[in-house]
Amino acid sequence: MTEAPWSWVHEPEASRPVSKGVGRYTRPLAGRDQVVMTAFGAEVRKLRGEREFSTRHLAVILGMSQPAITQIETGRRANIDFRLVWDFAEALGVSAAHLVAVCERAVAVEELKRFTRKGRAK
Repeated sequence: MTEAPWSWVHEPEASRPVSKGVGRYTRPLAGRDQVVMTAFGAEVRKLRGEREFSTRHLAVILGMSQPAITQIETGRRANIDFRLVWDFAEALGVSAAHLVAVCERAVAVEELKRFTRKGRAK
């Protein structure tokens, strides 16, 4: 019997981090979702630092609260939609494609780590 290929979808529920918010985003997050949120937040924090923006300044530009910016930068906010990605990109002077590419690279790296760990276990 051959083992099914690994997929983010098949990640066990117990290993998924749980969002602490209320509402539709309280479901357990898939590992990939957490990787994307963390990578997006880290890139926003890096770009904000390069431009010497405070979280408050960025919040004013985006029309958001300062705690919301902090939650996004730390990967704790799960409800990021494409419009918000576009707004962040515009405010930070990069393309939305740049932010998406950062997230794609983070997912690819995580998949490679998981693949090599599975390969070594055999």
